[in-house]
Amino acid sequence: MLNIANIRMEQEQLKKHIEQYEKWVSSAPVREAEWSSLTREYGQLKRHYDYLVSQDLQAKSMLNLERRQQGSQFKIEDPARYPGKPIKPDFVKILGGALAIGLGLGFGLTLFLDFFDTTFRDGDSVAIYLGLPLISTIPYIDTQKEVKSRKWYAILSTGFLGCCSILILALFFYVWRKGLIVM
Repeated sequence: MLNIANIRMEQEQLKKHIEQYEKWVSSAPVREAEWSSLTREYGQLKRHYDYLVSQDLQAKSMLNLERRQQGSQFKIEDPARYPGKPIKPDFVKILGGALAIGLGLGFGLTLFLDFFDTTFRDGDSVAIYLGLPLISTIPYIDTQKEVKSRKWYAILSTGFLGCCSILILALFFYVWRKGLIVM
């Protein structure tokens, strides 16, 4: 009998524990909602607090900066100005290089053409080439028309070269006056 009474008493206690656990389980969603509401409000308050702290730090640093620079004002002593001569391109070097290349090509082409020219210039070179002695040579005699045409050709080519040179110099000085070329 004692055992049955103990078992019934234990059974009653277990029922009370089960009812307590069931109350806790049934109230868990309500507690969950309360907890999420609290954490959400805490997160918003924390963000606002962090924002206020950062604003305070920024204000303090600006105040400290103003105190350190209280008497200092900046004035521009020497205003900015354009340089008189550009660093690049160096026009004098370009002009010198172009002149050197032009003279080199002129002399080189002349020497090249003279080296590969196979015409005979005098009677001795013909005698050496043929290996026979020459009895006589007939000189070339220019006609009056050929002399005149050669003279006009020289005058016209010299005039054309002079006009081109003057035109190039005028163009150079025009561009220089505009400021596009700085020496």
